[in-house]
Amino acid sequence: MSSFIEFNFPDQVEAVSKWATIAEAVTGKGRYIIQTRCPGDFGVVELRLEPYVGPTQFLLEWQVANEQIPEEFLPGVIKGVQQAAQQERDGFNAVIDIRVIVNGGNYHPVDSRSSSYTKASALAFADALSKTHIVPLDR
Repeated sequence: MSSFIEFNFPDQVEAVSKWATIAEAVTGKGRYIIQTRCPGDFGVVELRLEPYVGPTQFLLEWQVANEQIPEEFLPGVIKGVQQAAQQERDGFNAVIDIRVIVNGGNYHPVDSRSSSYTKASALAFADALSKTHIVPLDR
């Protein structure tokens, strides 16, 4: 079952002068796994990015089962997307107007934590952006 969440950057990012978006749909995968201590860190996120026009900067569609990634880690996934989207790329300060479809991932009952999914989703978002063209937005 899918759920939809609209969100924007935090207020301090609204002053960005060079906005961009993606030109086409693309997929990405992020793995953040460190199991050399107990508890460790374990988060795997698979997502698809699509161009989006709507009332918010991002629309996230949660398509994963609770057994893949429990919903309690959703805030960590959103935070990772926000962090990755704020990274400067190709001379632009931030990318927006993106639909983020979380469609896969993995969970570990001991080592998964919200911060693991923040890092994994940021890696997945960056992986997807590396496979597409970024185009300027007039704002």
